[in-house]
Amino acid sequence: MASLGQLLAGVTHEINNPVGFIYSNIEPAMEYLEDLLRLITLYQKSNPTPSAEIQNHIQLRSCTKKSCRLN
Repeated sequence: MASLGQLLAGVTHEINNPVGFIYSNIEPAMEYLEDLLRLITLYQKSNPTPSAEIQNHIQLRSCTKKSCRLN
């Protein structure tokens, strides 16, 4: 019975470690994302007309697998 308890404790530990890691890093990740979005917004204000390369990349990212036409 003691071995089963140790096994169960080990399994629980292995499940809780990644869950705890993810949970403890959600807020910093959200802060980084907010900073990145603010930076993109500032970039868009200072450069409202992106280059053809950036426009093509945006268009490719928004295409569906079935249909995509580049300019």
